[in-house]
Amino acid sequence: MQVKYLTQGSDDGGLYLSPSFFSTVLLLSVNL
Repeated sequence: MQVKYLTQGSDDGGLYLSPSFFSTVLLLSVNL
C-alpha cells in the first residue's frame, strides 16, 4: 500500500512534502 502511495504521490507532487512520502522512502530503503 505504501509503495502505491509513492506512485500516486509522484503524479500529485504534493505527497512529496508530506510525511507519508518520507515513510515510503524509509520503507523502500528497508526493502533495498
